Amino acid sequence: MQFHAQSIWRPRTVGIVLGAFIALILASPLHANGTHLGSQEVYSDDVGPYTLSVTTTPVVSLMHFSIYLSLKDTDFPVLGAELTVWAELGGNQPIALGPLAAPRVDTGPNWFAADFPVDEPGEWTFTLQVDAPLAEETTTFTVFVRDSDGISITLVAIVATVIGVIGLWVGRRLKMKKRKSK
Repeated sequence: MQFHAQSIWRPRTVGIVLGAFIALILASPLHANGTHLGSQEVYSDDVGPYTLSVTTTPVVSLMHFSIYLSLKDTDFPVLGAELTVWAELGGNQPIALGPLAAPRVDTGPNWFAADFPVDEPGEWTFTLQVDAPLAEETTTFTVFVRDSDGISITLVAIVATVIGVIGLWVGRRLKMKKRKSK
């Protein structure tokens, strides 16, 4: 079996490499309710007998909130907890969102999630209420929400890669046709 340098550009090989590359790019920012591309911790503190941590990507869009709730100074889940979140944007024309339930998610017994349709940038005040048999607690935190950056760099990279691979494949096919016609 001989190895030809040109054999790596066969359509099947290019398709497999391209498919693997796209799968890696698309799968990388998806981590259930843990890390999200561009996410940051916007709140972390003890509230009554609980410890709360909230992460989100503070950009105008459908903001996904991942909320970690445990008993204070432990990683034990809070059994029977129900979380509710609402938000307000002050100013000349105040906007109020919610209340929205933040249900427990499959990531683990300590994780809850909520999605807020935030359409305006600015300084939003979020209120989070924990209703559990141990105690009912409420906390408020501020998140500065910015405009979206526009075009996704990941999307641009995917499109450029696809165009590049298709260009290589078409060029190879044209060369092969030219050789056959001689």
